[in-house]
Amino acid sequence: MRFGLVEKKLKDKRWLCGLLIISIWPLWPICSEDKSDANLVLYGGKFTDTTLLNIVFKQKTDYMDSWLAVAAINYPLEGRLQQFSFETEAQVVQHFGIMKHTEWNALLIARWPGFVLSLPFSVALGEGLSVAARKPRLEEWEKDYLAGRKKSQKSSLVLNYIMLEMDFPLWTDDSAVRGFIRIHHRSGVFGTYCPPTCGSNFVAYGFKFKLP
Repeated sequence: MRFGLVEKKLKDKRWLCGLLIISIWPLWPICSEDKSDANLVLYGGKFTDTTLLNIVFKQKTDYMDSWLAVAAINYPLEGRLQQFSFETEAQVVQHFGIMKHTEWNALLIARWPGFVLSLPFSVALGEGLSVAARKPRLEEWEKDYLAGRKKSQKSSLVLNYIMLEMDFPLWTDDSAVRGFIRIHHRSGVFGTYCPPTCGSNFVAYGFKFKLP
């Protein structure tokens, strides 16, 4: 009985990983042919029991003792839309502290370089799919947009994924290493995947390394 339960869990995870791969597979044919443009992305972040809107517009962060470490590969896509360039990214995430699960994310990113007065930094918005190995403990608390955590609720293994980022070169404008600050957000999309206030936010900092 116990072996059958383990086997079932493994099959469920393979199905979820397959769904994640399928979601990003159509993007690979339009990735830049010059793979030297690819970036290795490494970052870490801390959980905040604050909604995405309050983080962005009120700069409010109520941190809790849960962290994540992320390794990702980022590829530029061919073509632009006015000033916007596009990228695709695949992430492997490990959680520590209160939450200890693994997470996989795949996303499409729109980037606006030279945001103000041609300064050498850019802002980006990413949208994709997030799959957790088990239901994240801190996502199963209902959050109010003003009052914070209120009561328990049910999250989901599969949620929408949103990324907000500002990056900048560490030395020169064409530096092979860039630093960034990022909001790492799993979202129920107002009740589409799970109750309207489920999800999680991490404020993260990291580096991008241009691959040779």
